[in-house]
Amino acid sequence: MHTRLYAYLVVFAIAGCDGQTHTIRVYENRASHSGRQIDLHVVVLPARGRPVEADPVVVLTGGPGAAAAAAARDWARMTRLRAHRDIVLLDQRGTGKSAPLFCHLYDTGRLQPFLDPMFPLDRVRSCRAQLERQADLTQYTTDIAADDLDQVLSTLGYARANFFGISYGTRAALVFLRRHPDRVRSIIATAVLPPDRVPFDYPAAIVRALAAADTGHVVDTAMARLRRAPVTVTLWNWPHLRRETVTMTARGFAERMFSMLYVPSRGRRAVGLVRQGLAGDWVPFVKAAIFQSRWQKEGRWTGMTLSVLCTGDAERLARADTARLAATGPLGLPIAYELVAACAEWPHGAVSVDDTLPVTSTAPVLFLSGGLDPGTPPEWADSAAAHLPNSRHIVDPTAGHGFLTDETMARIAAFIDSP
Repeated sequence: MHTRLYAYLVVFAIAGCDGQTHTIRVYENRASHSGRQIDLHVVVLPARGRPVEADPVVVLTGGPGAAAAAAARDWARMTRLRAHRDIVLLDQRGTGKSAPLFCHLYDTGRLQPFLDPMFPLDRVRSCRAQLERQADLTQYTTDIAADDLDQVLSTLGYARANFFGISYGTRAALVFLRRHPDRVRSIIATAVLPPDRVPFDYPAAIVRALAAADTGHVVDTAMARLRRAPVTVTLWNWPHLRRETVTMTARGFAERMFSMLYVPSRGRRAVGLVRQGLAGDWVPFVKAAIFQSRWQKEGRWTGMTLSVLCTGDAERLARADTARLAATGPLGLPIAYELVAACAEWPHGAVSVDDTLPVTSTAPVLFLSGGLDPGTPPEWADSAAAHLPNSRHIVDPTAGHGFLTDETMARIAAFIDSP
């Protein structure tokens, strides 16, 4: 089925864990089976006990744009999942060590980009020009990555697997289920983004998360003030040992606040810092916003992010009544406008109508949602579950995005043992 397939086992442990790395070569353009080839980076954490079950746990991480293998040391400590099963961590094409699509959208040496809205158009254009010299940016999509994963499983000798998807990884898992149903023994999906839903277009979830963090409507007041006049503060830029004056606009503030709401406790702390800002001292909030933004954007392969979102989501987001949706909440629709504008500058891969429909299957699926998740609300898992009759949905009403507690991990391990 696959031609010119190569796999290399590196016979040494990864620093900090007992995993082994594999490099699996695939065609960048899988449909043509010709031209440039790229190497996929895979880490396998072997099961610790005996007997070893034939079906591993495949971790599909979030973003899009994060690399699964980068978290190998964290997953190595998941002793219950590894009791009798291998854990497989694949850097999806375009991330990590799998033909990474990295460009300097934010790390310019200045603090200001970490306060600005995502996807600045001048840097997006430069990123495209840089990456197109080495890669076909239309070939880094979720569907193609699902076919990569099918080939990886074959190469490693696994007939079926259990898929653990987090955030965007839940979409990757559901797309894999649609394209390769015989490969799927079970799916665990936390912070669910189904293929038929579009990121950033559900303001009701933002309103719900914000209401839990901000009982005094502090953010409403801040947005009103920032729309009238941006805030300017001067901070010390430690990496470059200089003072820098930065500006926070209403749209930059909305995006940072939206991201902080992903963790409810962080959202509550942020509201307290906004209150300080309204009283005259914006420095603490701006520092927290830059720290959060830097953490969010570091380790993210932005070229892959754009290739995925511009193919699967931007056109649908552009067709949505975003002006009406944005008016329903104080933060509007953070990131939505910036993504649509960036995707007008970015190559799009192929997408069919079927790719944007709900996934239907009898495979066992466990959905996990946080009731205060502003990005992937429980309603999205409910809509996916309606087409998956052997699914179960558990909602923690106080949790945010992608929560994984000890109790949750115990449930997941039990589900995998008997889905």
